[in-house]
Amino acid sequence: MNSGQAGDASWRERWHDEWRRLQALDWRRLELGEAGRWPTSLRTLIAILAFVLALAAMVVGYLHPLSQRLVALQHQEREVIADFEDRARELAELDRLKRLLVDLDQRVNERRRMLPDGADIPSLLEGIGQVAKRRGLSLEELELRPARALELYVERPFDLRVRGDYHAIGGFVADLANLPRLVTLHDFSLSPVDGGLELRALAQTYSIGEGARVADSASGSTDVVAEDS
Repeated sequence: MNSGQAGDASWRERWHDEWRRLQALDWRRLELGEAGRWPTSLRTLIAILAFVLALAAMVVGYLHPLSQRLVALQHQEREVIADFEDRARELAELDRLKRLLVDLDQRVNERRRMLPDGADIPSLLEGIGQVAKRRGLSLEELELRPARALELYVERPFDLRVRGDYHAIGGFVADLANLPRLVTLHDFSLSPVDGGLELRALAQTYSIGEGARVADSASGSTDVVAEDS
């Protein structure tokens, strides 16, 4: 038998002896003051147990709070990321809404330019008379009615009556729709007269703005302009 095998046998015999001593040990008679005289295997087991208990205490007392803190930070991270994504979407939507607002503002300004104020009414009526003349129509009536102030705008109706052939009247109506100022036709009728046709209609234009909310107090002077046109 070589020295290695002899050493292994010696260790086995020693552990067998220690195991027999543990089995024969009266655990009730053990005293901490005589711990140095306890069997080596018992002291080893107690040291291992103490190490395991210390490790468990460290895990419970130190690592467990850290793991809880890590979970809390991960949850906070998800909340921050979700909040950032929401704000990014809101910012993208805000940019879209700003562009939409600019577009709507431009459209409103375009529509506002189509609505005459009180001072533009005489020139509008004169323009309607010129359109009728270019189409070869006879302008029989173009007279303002009293303006009607509403909450957001003022209605300015006027009676319109022209005579001519069918195509000239159709072209005249199309020209009214293409005027730079907004004019609408209501309650119109078309009847034959003297070898032609007569168009009767209640035409209407609109005004906005602070000055446009007040109906004309001097409608008589405006009617004179309309009759002259």
